[in-house]
Amino acid sequence: MQDKKILCISTVGNMPCAITAAWRDQKLTIFKKDFFSTSAEDNQTKLTELITDRAKKGFTIFIEERFKTIKCRGAYHVNLTDADKLAKTQVVNVAMTNYIAMTQSNMIAFSEAVPKFAIAQSNIDEKIDDSGKITYSLDWSAIKADHRALLLVIYAVVSNDPTQSVVLKGIFSALNKTKEKLSPVTTRINNLKSNDAKRAQALIDKSPCLPINSTKGVPEGFTLVE
Repeated sequence: MQDKKILCISTVGNMPCAITAAWRDQKLTIFKKDFFSTSAEDNQTKLTELITDRAKKGFTIFIEERFKTIKCRGAYHVNLTDADKLAKTQVVNVAMTNYIAMTQSNMIAFSEAVPKFAIAQSNIDEKIDDSGKITYSLDWSAIKADHRALLLVIYAVVSNDPTQSVVLKGIFSALNKTKEKLSPVTTRINNLKSNDAKRAQALIDKSPCLPINSTKGVPEGFTLVE
């Protein structure tokens, strides 16, 4: 998974929340957590300004809304209840699987400006469906907006960044070389690239926003606490 700067916003829950984070050197650091007014009119302006600013700085931006009212260049609408077509399960299941793995591996850190918080184990009910896949039933009444935003951040880390047009071009370029005789290993690699491209393209197709290129690194104005 490549380094990236992340902004994830959830307006679903008790109070809209935005989390600023960065994935670097196989570690996720939460740098900032902001809460916003419950007034949709106030949020429209403030969140639009925030998203516009972060998009210009190359952030991967996911936003969860009940009604897709915020439309900004560089932001992508992703709801936890959406289906991840590649994983063939809901986004929340992909996010929870990786959240638990990262937590157990101490891969999530918090800056001094953000008090540590987590999704309580008592609010998570792990199940196995008929196909043998692990799914998670959450106590949504106890899951706040900052928890939802955190899960979006995790999903942003493990998802191929749809804003990286350079990455997509490279993937599609590799896929177009089908005339060459490929070894089984190369074929498998190309299949994996194809899956990444499809997931990224699915996010682009469902979003009314236009993609922009993103860059690596820690968010501007923040210091990584090692």
